[in-house]
Amino acid sequence: MARRRRRQHETNNSDRNIQESEMANRSATSVEIINAGANRGARENVAALAALSRDSERIAPLAVYVDPMPGRARTLAAIAQERGLQSRAVEGTVEDLVERSSIGNRSPLILHLDRPRAIAEVLRAPGVSERPILAYGLIRLPGAKLWGVRIALLPSDRRGRDETLHFFEALSSLAERGGSDRVVGQRAEPAHRVIEPMLRAWMREHAAACLTKLIAGLEPEVDPVEITTDGERTRPLLVWDAPVWSDPAALARAVVANPSTPISRGRDFVIAETCRDEIRFHEVRIRQTDGQVQVRGVESFDAGALAELRAEDKEAERERVRVVAEAALRLAERLTISRRAPILMTD
Repeated sequence: MARRRRRQHETNNSDRNIQESEMANRSATSVEIINAGANRGARENVAALAALSRDSERIAPLAVYVDPMPGRARTLAAIAQERGLQSRAVEGTVEDLVERSSIGNRSPLILHLDRPRAIAEVLRAPGVSERPILAYGLIRLPGAKLWGVRIALLPSDRRGRDETLHFFEALSSLAERGGSDRVVGQRAEPAHRVIEPMLRAWMREHAAACLTKLIAGLEPEVDPVEITTDGERTRPLLVWDAPVWSDPAALARAVVANPSTPISRGRDFVIAETCRDEIRFHEVRIRQTDGQVQVRGVESFDAGALAELRAEDKEAERERVRVVAEAALRLAERLTISRRAPILMTD
């Protein structure tokens, strides 16, 4: 008798759990998330969307995969369905879909595109400016340095959008085509193939956290553009346009005086300095101890401290500053991309 009552109790609990689950599913808000591109990057990010679908009781994401290549979006939509993620496929360009779509203007848009020009074209497209945008990619710089890049642009952040658009427009003429195989494929550096899973996990973490916030109407706690080389250390990327190349230390101080995203003491960041048809990258840090701005390879220059030195020491200090400034300039020149030293990019 006791065993029968226990079985009945377990059955009732099971039925109640099913009913509660069905009620939660019925009350969950369906949110369409447009994914521009349905190749490697979008495939790697299915796990983030599937986790959101599985873990949230109030959000039911519907992934809309958009790709102009025949069959590619349909294939990825089927993979997503197998992972428990509601999805559908659209064969075409994301610009056309956004322009004619009935989806609310504030529905998130995720870019998994392998060309800087394609990202710039989406950012310029009508109907995109009022949407939150996430974007992910891998960039191989000259000298075989590999960056993971992740982007979160809010409709309210006009400056961040403008800087990001300018950066990808500048990159458009500095990227070789067909980069996937040479970035993480068979022709890639062995070290890059090894590090790719860590970079992909870094992107998925960003997507999951940002989507949860965006759908709830909250601002993600991230910078507009972030980079990593190892999947652990994250640095914001700030963009600076200039008619002529700047002195690296002076440039860093000017950017810190009016940054497009807050930069606190102790943080490392990267400046992308665009000038005509080239881009230089400067690795910068604001020192925790005194707030001085320090470019990699350049010691901080404190004019106040210099004034207190004896006359004979001032000349020596000036010479030291000149030497390290020249070293920084040589480093910046090595981190310059141009048509002669292009990047490779993949989603």
